[in-house]
Amino acid sequence: MNKASKYGKILSLFLLLPTIAMAIYIASVANSEIEIEDVLAVSISDDRYKHRYSGKDDIEEYVSLILDAKDNALQILEDDAKSYKIEFEMKNGGNKTYKFYPSLRGDSLLQDGSGTIKTAKDVSELLLRVEYEDVFESRYLPQMAVRTIDGEKSVSPKAYVWNFKKMTSDFFSFDDEKVTSEVVEFGVSADALRKGAVSFSVTPDEYRLAYTVDGASYSKLENLSLKDGQQVEITVYALWKKTDEGMFHGEGEWKFRAIYKESPMVSIDKTEVSLGDCIVLYADNIDAGEKISVKTDIVTCKTPKVYEGESKNYALLPVDVKTAGGEYTIKVSYRDAEFSFNVNIKEVSNGFFIKNVNAETYNSVTSPTGIEEYENFISSLVEKSADTYLWENEKLIKPVDAEAEVSFASQVLYNGLPPQVYFEGQSYPVAKKTSVKSAAKGKVVFAGETAKTGKAVVIDHGCGIMTHYYHLSVISALEGEEIEAGKLIALSGNSGFTDKDDLFFAVSVNGVFVNPQLFFEE
Repeated sequence: MNKASKYGKILSLFLLLPTIAMAIYIASVANSEIEIEDVLAVSISDDRYKHRYSGKDDIEEYVSLILDAKDNALQILEDDAKSYKIEFEMKNGGNKTYKFYPSLRGDSLLQDGSGTIKTAKDVSELLLRVEYEDVFESRYLPQMAVRTIDGEKSVSPKAYVWNFKKMTSDFFSFDDEKVTSEVVEFGVSADALRKGAVSFSVTPDEYRLAYTVDGASYSKLENLSLKDGQQVEITVYALWKKTDEGMFHGEGEWKFRAIYKESPMVSIDKTEVSLGDCIVLYADNIDAGEKISVKTDIVTCKTPKVYEGESKNYALLPVDVKTAGGEYTIKVSYRDAEFSFNVNIKEVSNGFFIKNVNAETYNSVTSPTGIEEYENFISSLVEKSADTYLWENEKLIKPVDAEAEVSFASQVLYNGLPPQVYFEGQSYPVAKKTSVKSAAKGKVVFAGETAKTGKAVVIDHGCGIMTHYYHLSVISALEGEEIEAGKLIALSGNSGFTDKDDLFFAVSVNGVFVNPQLFFEE
């Protein structure tokens, strides 16, 4: 190392010494003890309020809090612990800041600027100060919520009187709750109204509801004759009584407007079903276009859309062939209404077949990527379905003039490799370039090619129902084209995941393949 380099490093270190000294000084000042006579004022703040005091008694109380605290290296602060910032304004122009973590049940903690944690001495008197009213759960007027068709919604009070205790026998008045003269509006079901429509975070000793309809007042819901869509103004009065052992007492008044909605009702068309069947969920008082939620172990669509029927609205719940036979529970919910049904699913089998497809095609289609691509393809079609039937007689005609060789739910072993899978459609053994016709009136939502389907056409017939035509050699239909039943749409072939010339034909409902025979048979 030459002398110039050596002296340069020494000079750099020398120049840094003042900065290092200043940092050490600032840290020592920030963490040094506080003298009352050195403090100009003290501020206490949280995420809502800030209180500033310059009186001697206030300053002395907070300086004592700091000086009386004891070291506690074993304490760990909870991530969600409520804290207050205590900031001392010093007469010399500086500030000293601490975090205060008050507790009603355990140790209250202090954390200084360096992160050191100490245990505060008895703070029971300190917590009676106005700065710490948030610490007392009984401080707040209980919240009221309305059971609306979209879930529970909070309502601000129109007026209230509220008193609470801290750590003594005295009651303190609370008046920070927001009040409003605005009358909020919610859709409320008939069932929710019958059950009271409201709930409280703390159950009142007494409460009553008053109803106003078209300017007339009623004290009882049963005295009203409501129609769907009618407005009801509801006023709620609640009382929490004063008792010797109680920590609070008071009363409140709330007002909101309910748009009366007839309670939704859901029923099913059958409880004995087979694999590939389709359960109809009849939906009363649920608008077409809405989606209902389904919880079940059945492999099916879990959010079917409601469609408009001739006499009742309905949703379709297809039973995937991959579902095991047995007893199942179906739980259906729509907004605040829930329904439960038990069904028995019968397994079916239409024979056993062995198929040998091209090894490269097999590896591509059965790989995780290939499976995901096909699932995404089917899912992408679901939202393209029209909300009304596009066909006329709701029965299908055969796409080719032949009988199916492999039927829905047949067990198939591909290339001699497990697992055996259930066939999700029908295979028609027709010669290459046989004319393929539309099975019903509809709209072409796909005309193209994928690894599994080969060249394919998918036609939407409305209300979630689609027909699929795979393994084609020539496609004549155009995507977006509206076609009639029996129209030529393609020529058969052997493209995609097949072992010979054939037509794979399938029917899907809400993206789940079902037994095509449901739509052929009367």
